[in-house]
Amino acid sequence: MKRFLSLIFALSFIINAFSQGSGFSKWSVTGEYGLNLVLGDYIPEVSKPLPPTYGLTIENAFTPIYGLSVDYYSFPYKGVNETNTVSFTANLQNVDMNFTINFTKMIFPNINSKLTVNGSLGIGAAKYSAKYSQNVGNRLPITDSITTPKYISAIPVSFLIEYNMSKSLALGLRIHYRAYMTDNLEGAPYLNWKGSTNDYISAINLSVRYKIGATSKNHLRNMTMKEYEPNELADMVKATADKVNKLGVALTKLEKKVDNQGRRIDSMQVFFSNDGKDSDGDGVPDQRDRSPNTPPNTAVDFWGVPIPVNNNVNNVTQTTNKQYTTQTGKAQTGKNLAGTNQSDIVQHGWDDIPTVYFEFDRLDLDNDALETIGKVAAKLDTDKGLLVEVRGYCDFVGNNPYNEKLSLRRAERVKAEMVKMWNISPDRIIVNGKGKILEPRVKYRPNRRCDLFFSR
Repeated sequence: MKRFLSLIFALSFIINAFSQGSGFSKWSVTGEYGLNLVLGDYIPEVSKPLPPTYGLTIENAFTPIYGLSVDYYSFPYKGVNETNTVSFTANLQNVDMNFTINFTKMIFPNINSKLTVNGSLGIGAAKYSAKYSQNVGNRLPITDSITTPKYISAIPVSFLIEYNMSKSLALGLRIHYRAYMTDNLEGAPYLNWKGSTNDYISAINLSVRYKIGATSKNHLRNMTMKEYEPNELADMVKATADKVNKLGVALTKLEKKVDNQGRRIDSMQVFFSNDGKDSDGDGVPDQRDRSPNTPPNTAVDFWGVPIPVNNNVNNVTQTTNKQYTTQTGKAQTGKNLAGTNQSDIVQHGWDDIPTVYFEFDRLDLDNDALETIGKVAAKLDTDKGLLVEVRGYCDFVGNNPYNEKLSLRRAERVKAEMVKMWNISPDRIIVNGKGKILEPRVKYRPNRRCDLFFSR
């Protein structure tokens, strides 16, 4: 019995520790007093005052609907046989653990009624001893025996109608029906028949419940489900807020690192930007220009270093020749059109740059342009590791914003031709619009072009 009682209380406190919510009270204590009948082999003594029963229950509510209780009940009982020749008296001590349910709030979760209907179902253990007596005059010898204490298991079921008088107190009427795993609660030496049904006890008790802490906190037995669930949500919100606070500390440290990186990126953006003063007019700002005195009309790379251009148009010769002719017809020797010595070309490993030319203020591709694009596409198709950058330029005529857009559109036109007609992946083609070239300040076909640069 002591081990069973200890187990029940241990389970009760474990379940309480894991029950939901902390913003309300959950415990209550109920005292009961009433009358009982034993339903066994002999007739209960209903003609005399019925034996009293009393009990004590401690309940822990999980929600406004469900809970767990531990109880103790004392059931003294007595009875006689049909001929009134045999009588018995006994006492039954019970300890149980029950699952409780509020039927009213289960059916109507948000009702705020003072009158509720409750029930419980459990399992328990009992100890009983009985005094069995046979009256004088019977054919059987006179006997007077008392059974030694016996321990049996029980299944208690009860229904409780309860009225909440205040936040802390409730009055109720409870009906018990308890089944015991024995057929001889009377203690008679010959009544425990094999195969017969078990004995039962029924009782009706008045109860008084005290809800612990109900005046300082909302008690679960006084709450609706609508009132209860926000508390559950508040617990989740609090736990989430704690995690957010921890993340906030980590985020602050990360922001400092990002700020440092941001300053570095800002300085890099200034360095790599095309905005800023451009003294020699080659399209590369002075802060990045490694060749600040580039001659007019010179094709340059990202760093402003002159690069050779394959000017296969009109009267301009190939860069493999050692002379070229300007628009005025004046012959020059020893340098290519970009103004770079042939020795520099060998030293830097430069190749001729494929170039596509355009008519004034146009995006159309002539036969020469299509032939050049075809050769570039074939080179890309042969070497899958190559990328190509298409840089568009305009001559001096027109304002800067218009020419910047036009130079970009020309580069995009060359890219579209390679993608559509030659099935080159667009991811391998980069387009840039460099705007107008400052010299000469007239319409000049060699400046209306797109240069194509290979890289890996």
